[in-house]
Amino acid sequence: MEMKAFIHRQVPKLLEWPSYSPDLNPIENLWAIIKKRVEKRVNKIVQKEKSISISHWHGLIRKEWKDITVDLCLNLVKGMSSHVNESNE
Repeated sequence: MEMKAFIHRQVPKLLEWPSYSPDLNPIENLWAIIKKRVEKRVNKIVQKEKSISISHWHGLIRKEWKDITVDLCLNLVKGMSSHVNESNE
């Protein structure tokens, strides 16, 4: 408790941060987007071909990762302020 009081005196704008909060981590949101995109592609392939190989699946993941835009990343980071504000209310 003494350490927490010391920190509050030294850094008064310190935010309380939940120990596990994936919604407050932009990379977790990015992984969720990639997962959704890969699932959509896999579902289309499975409807046609009934199965997908592991190497094809890995290729889809690599393609989606490669297709990530700077704008998407910036938007995820910019959106963090609203998530942080919501979690502190």
